[in-house]
Amino acid sequence: MAMSDLMEDDLEECLLEEAEDVFYDGVSSRFPEIMAAGTHSPGGPNGIIRSQSFAGFSTLQERRSRCNSFMGNSVVQRKVQSKAKRPHLSKSSSSSSSREPQPKRLEEVYCTLKQGLDEYLEVHQSELDKFTSLMKDMKRNSRLGVLYDLDKQIKTIERYMRRLEFHISKVDELFEGFCIQRRLRDGASKMKQAFSSSPSSKSTRESLAEVNRRYKEYTENMCTFEGELENLLGEFHIKMRGLAGFARLCPGDQYELGSVSTAVDVLPGLADKPDLLSLWSECSGGCGGLFHTTLDRVLTHLHRCLTHTLPDTLPLSPDTVIRLVVSEMVDRSELASPVAGSASALAQDVLTVFQFHRYAAENRVDDMQEHLQQLAAEVVLAETLSSGDSERSLQELEKVCVSALRPCASTLAAVAALLTSEDTHLSKAAMSFLTSASAHTLFRSKAVEWYTQALSEVGVHTQRAACAALSCLQATESIGAMVTLCHSADEELRHLAIKTLLTFGEEGRLAYEQLDMVSREMIRLGTRRSTAVTTAF
Repeated sequence: MAMSDLMEDDLEECLLEEAEDVFYDGVSSRFPEIMAAGTHSPGGPNGIIRSQSFAGFSTLQERRSRCNSFMGNSVVQRKVQSKAKRPHLSKSSSSSSSREPQPKRLEEVYCTLKQGLDEYLEVHQSELDKFTSLMKDMKRNSRLGVLYDLDKQIKTIERYMRRLEFHISKVDELFEGFCIQRRLRDGASKMKQAFSSSPSSKSTRESLAEVNRRYKEYTENMCTFEGELENLLGEFHIKMRGLAGFARLCPGDQYELGSVSTAVDVLPGLADKPDLLSLWSECSGGCGGLFHTTLDRVLTHLHRCLTHTLPDTLPLSPDTVIRLVVSEMVDRSELASPVAGSASALAQDVLTVFQFHRYAAENRVDDMQEHLQQLAAEVVLAETLSSGDSERSLQELEKVCVSALRPCASTLAAVAALLTSEDTHLSKAAMSFLTSASAHTLFRSKAVEWYTQALSEVGVHTQRAACAALSCLQATESIGAMVTLCHSADEELRHLAIKTLLTFGEEGRLAYEQLDMVSREMIRLGTRRSTAVTTAF
């Protein structure tokens, strides 16, 4: 059959047949298996129909149906409505219709991206396995609240992994579509060469124009896929504090990413706290973990932060402050003791990024060094107030800045103890301090929570001190706990609880009236029952 005698329908048939031969018989071994698996064509045991000649299809409808199997990808049909946001694949910023696709470059980008995403997913799976194992171990000896937090962390990682898996599937889909369009374009290119070498005629010129139109269409489709894939690459941001000497950034430079970028992905709030991110990166980087590190590494790095910045005027060991912080991060009070936890045990104990972030958020920590310094000063304050030196205690209460306090449990306990001191000057100073401190939201919320909990602890002295502190703070939030204490078997403590309840204003008075009403009703019912028993006898 002479090329000059081909009509328009035969041209379309030839174009599709030639493209099909190129696509199926010439697919590079470098391309993934998804190329063949993603093309759903009828015929043959593997769903593949190979052309036998230029007249391989009997009807135009069959030919068009086959064409739709190639062009059914939704990405090609809808096209890209705007320019690619990030020209990773092309140096040109022009639209897809005016630039040449770069198949080799896209293949390199795809392989690198796919490898990185797969490795990223594997790391997350490893972290999930570790957390799941940790959950099983903690169920035997941890509080319900800690287990609840860990369960939330596991669910967060699972959600992130699902997003990552969906992202990977989109990358595969786009690359598959790009490869199909590339093979079709290669087929059209061969057809162009065939028509160009044929004798010139009207039919040939029309056929060549049609081939050129198809070639342009496939080219635009390839650029469309390139643009779509670019939108899935993401971005890398880096902030440099400074470069020493004649240093400069060069292509090929290596950066530590793994734990900072991942922590930000899972906990976006950390992005606004670069100092905390840097600390977490140092603590977790050497462990190969993205979401957790070991307590011995945390203690080491925090010790490094505090040792060089702790004022000489503070007679305090850095280890005392650091262990206090770590014990609160993992909710294990025994770790605050200098003798608690052997080196081998601390190397096995885990701190998660979620626990680290929660501690920072609850204590409004932006800079860990500054926080450790303030906490060190507060530990010294608590020790002074508990020393029994009235003169030094009065001086500390007068000069202390409430906004610089967390406050920690030792501080709250020391202040409450002074409220019940026999030294009237000291008790009045403590009362004045708490009353003024109640204006600070963070201090008040933590103080109310701690003193309310202290009401249920064993020890009359502790309960009496907590009542006095809650009265100074006007802690109406503690009314429920105070009402419970009003039923105490200790008469002195019961009267103190009622007295404290009445200092809470109108809410406290109403609570007392209801308490008094219940008491009278119980007495009345008890009297009636006693009378009934006496009558029966």
